[in-house]
Amino acid sequence: MLGTSLVKPRERLPRAIVNLSTSNPRIVLGVWFLLTLIVAPALLRVGVETSTESVLDKQSESWAYYQRSLDLFGGDEIVVLATEAGPTKSASQLAAIDSLSSQFSDLEGVRRVDSLSTQPVISVDDHGGLDLSPAAFGFGNSGSPATGEITNKALADRVLPKTLISEDTRILAINLILERDASSYYESIIPKVDQLVSSMSGAWDNHWTSGVPVFQRETSRQTRSELLTFGPITIVVVFGLVSFIFRSLRAGVAALIVGALGNWMMLAAIGIAGTPVGFTMVILPPVVFALAAAYAMHMLTAASGSQVQGDTTTNLALESVATPIALSGLTTAIGFAATALTGIEAVRNVGAFGGIGVLAVLTIVLTALPAILTILPLPPVRPRGFEYLSTHVAPNLTRHTSRRRRSIIATWAIVAVAAALGLDSVRVDTDATRWFHEGTPIRDDYEAIRERLSGISPINIVIEWSEGSEYETRMVIEPELLRLIDQFDQYLEELPQVGKAVSIADPIRQIHAGFNPESDDLPNSTNAVQQYLLLLESVEQIGDL
Repeated sequence: MLGTSLVKPRERLPRAIVNLSTSNPRIVLGVWFLLTLIVAPALLRVGVETSTESVLDKQSESWAYYQRSLDLFGGDEIVVLATEAGPTKSASQLAAIDSLSSQFSDLEGVRRVDSLSTQPVISVDDHGGLDLSPAAFGFGNSGSPATGEITNKALADRVLPKTLISEDTRILAINLILERDASSYYESIIPKVDQLVSSMSGAWDNHWTSGVPVFQRETSRQTRSELLTFGPITIVVVFGLVSFIFRSLRAGVAALIVGALGNWMMLAAIGIAGTPVGFTMVILPPVVFALAAAYAMHMLTAASGSQVQGDTTTNLALESVATPIALSGLTTAIGFAATALTGIEAVRNVGAFGGIGVLAVLTIVLTALPAILTILPLPPVRPRGFEYLSTHVAPNLTRHTSRRRRSIIATWAIVAVAAALGLDSVRVDTDATRWFHEGTPIRDDYEAIRERLSGISPINIVIEWSEGSEYETRMVIEPELLRLIDQFDQYLEELPQVGKAVSIADPIRQIHAGFNPESDDLPNSTNAVQQYLLLLESVEQIGDL
């Protein structure tokens, strides 16, 4: 037996843990069984949520400013339904838009519904009175305007074109503006939208639905599917490989127990923390299984080798590999923990829970696996391929590298330099639309809306005067400043990447033109702007600007 005095201090703890497990195998396995039962309820709390917010740095100033903009102007997440109809279906298309707008507004989590039936169009009637009725208000009732009058009124508006109606009038859209932090409603809103839209399918020729909530729901669905697909595949591959190498189904089962138990503990930690599984975390269960198999291999090899040599003290063979396993597990856990320090939630969760999974696997390999191998020892058969690797491949590789030391070092130096040059090309893509290939329905719907209207991706630009500037004490509604905003608005709309740009100057210009038909400019007095804003106070959309 190996004397305790010959064991280095850093090796004593791993060896002592393995020795304790082999000396009390049934007690150790009983403790693990009880622990799995205790944490089992936490697994019921594990959910899947693939919010794009998880890939953003929520500790940055930009995120704080974005949250402030939501406080000022409300939530900006939208679901867009775009419909296409020819002249023969234009009336039924408008009727369906009117009906759906009413039904969508009743959905929980929807703050507002914008369509030709709900969005006020600013105009002045023949008697000089302000008219804020929607373009399709009362459509279908007696005395309601014809479809041509409705579309002409919509196209004359400064906001509706390319947002709720296309320039050729074939495309009409409904925008569902969601409540702030409405992600909890995505799973209920999108199916209801699909159901209501399907009931109106005969009212148009084509329709498309898109928006960040649609992408997020589909990503969550695919994430669940991939977890249920790749998990079993990993289990089958690990079981088959280990069983083949060690010529024993018992070895394969032992490796699976380690992987399954490690994942059980990791998922329980996720449930206890109340953290949903994001799309980046999908890699964790297969990775934990792979690491479990790698660490278990060392124990299985040691146990198998002791049986081949007829050694009755298998626990000493298991103790001999305890330290390398412990060092491998700890360094891997440290690597995961390092990524947990980032401010990006998606990366942080992978690092934190990946580290927990590795530590769980390490503990299981040093405790439960030796206990299992003590109660159910492996058959005395040498693992396949190990002898050939140790007697032929490894010595030949060592001799080859020792003879060509300089050329090998130079080759790796060249590879390292080439890799370093490629680091500059690394990009992080958080665009949810690119997570789906072209040709898939969800990507096609997005592209169709982007090409025909102004798209689904709003960018909010908040303008405020900095401290110490000449404008600091002045109001945005002063004509000079309003014109600056209007110029910026026009500049943005000229950019090829921008489908539509809207600012507070647009409704102000439109109401001013209504009362002053000869003018197409902004008002020249602050009092006039204030009066116009009072008249528009009932228009909810003004609050967005």
